[in-house]
Amino acid sequence: MKKLNAFTLSELLVSLSVLGLIAALTLPSIFNSVNSGRDKAVVKETINTLQVLLNQGQMEGMTRGSLGDYVLNNVSAARMCPVGSTGGCYAPIEPTQGAFDLQNNASVFGIERVSTSATSDVFYLDVNGIGGPNTIGTDRIQMIACLDTGCTGTGRAIPGYMQADPASAASVTRYNAMFQ
Repeated sequence: MKKLNAFTLSELLVSLSVLGLIAALTLPSIFNSVNSGRDKAVVKETINTLQVLLNQGQMEGMTRGSLGDYVLNNVSAARMCPVGSTGGCYAPIEPTQGAFDLQNNASVFGIERVSTSATSDVFYLDVNGIGGPNTIGTDRIQMIACLDTGCTGTGRAIPGYMQADPASAASVTRYNAMFQ
């Protein structure tokens, strides 16, 4: 009688259990790195879009305090969010504010015309749109756009420069973590 060389059922079950355990331990980190890479790409793309608008506005003679107006009138948005809007859109709280969603599902909101004496505009960027958790430092970054050489508090005096708002430590931490 020939003896067959094969694995027993218990050996197969133990092997499958070990493989399942390895998968359970590694898959969350794989998904997190994919999401982190997606978030980084969305932030870069959105900032690039806004930076282009800022530079175009400056070339066209945009004046202090008019960044919000210029962006809202010239952005190629997937959806504009009017004041008081509902249904999956960041609704501006005040009539002077604007919000929009881009094709990459990012939301930009809180853009407003501060004043004609302002040297910078503050706005918010939410990398995954209206979806949660919607907290600064997690999926939301408070940004600042310097409009001229008098831009204060940013550590830079470069007109047309955009960065995480130094007034929000959580935003700076998240922004820096994305670009290291």
